[in-house]
Amino acid sequence: MFVKHPRHALYRWCAAALLCAAFQLGRPAPADAFWEWLDNLSGPGPFFGEQIDFTIVCFAEPPQWTDAVTATVIAYSIVNARLPRLDGPSIDINQGALLSYWATRFAETTERLNEMQKAATELEEVRSRVPAREKDAREALAKAASLWRGATQPRVAVFPGSVAWSSCMDNPFNSDVPPGFVRHRDRRPASSLILNYQQMFTTNAAFADGNRIVMRIVEGRFSWPLSGSRDFLDGQLGAGRFWITSAGFLTQDGWIVEPARLNLHFPASFADGKSWFPRFLLGVSYSAGIVLFPSGFEAGAFGRNSPAFPGTEAIFEQSLVFNVGRLWH
Repeated sequence: MFVKHPRHALYRWCAAALLCAAFQLGRPAPADAFWEWLDNLSGPGPFFGEQIDFTIVCFAEPPQWTDAVTATVIAYSIVNARLPRLDGPSIDINQGALLSYWATRFAETTERLNEMQKAATELEEVRSRVPAREKDAREALAKAASLWRGATQPRVAVFPGSVAWSSCMDNPFNSDVPPGFVRHRDRRPASSLILNYQQMFTTNAAFADGNRIVMRIVEGRFSWPLSGSRDFLDGQLGAGRFWITSAGFLTQDGWIVEPARLNLHFPASFADGKSWFPRFLLGVSYSAGIVLFPSGFEAGAFGRNSPAFPGTEAIFEQSLVFNVGRLWH
């Protein structure tokens, strides 16, 4: 499909926008794409190839211990109201429902990390004694314990990364926490800055005298979770430089802008309690977005049959991604 008029590009832009809107049920993660497809430019295409992402900065915002305290007070208040004669709790239920108890407990200790771990363990012990029919009480205790576990992670994590992790919070960063203590469901998806590299190819007899055409893109992207703790949809936007080379024409280069990208995948909590084989699906995700070439292309940019396209060109891009990090972390 060749673009010879701005209306065609507008039509393709609208179609891409509608397709992206259809993917409002998923989330992305920096990973290695083993298959990528980029729609036709003003002439050559479609392009097929691969890409790789490097997570540069992760803006991790795990829960604060003060949030965990509030959830704990609520949980113990529910338990105390429903089951005032609960036998054998690890701490006094009436005391646990008071903010003053937790304020005193943390004010008098320099080992706050250990206290966080103890609080999570205590809540799980109380939950094990609550009858299954008391669903509200059990859920409140589980939520509070999860917040305590999540709060043991650094509040702000900035680190060099690669394709080894499915999201910024999938791998605990605190070596003082016992292995397996913080589960995937306790970790909160985080925003990140990503460096992306793409290399795609196409061959079309009508352009570049039939020679192979290679497109390379280096792009910076900002990624953020769109589905909250449900962890199945991320949004991305970015900008960068492209280079299109071939033996059949002079190298074309310029800026690209990616105003919208969505990525659909399974939530990381699916990995809890499973070995690597059942977790295979965690590594698979589907990504779709729009790529803009603001400067357009001159006549003959891709060989003798290449039409001029002076306006912004919008094309649709999609990727099938496999992230090996989700099998182990």
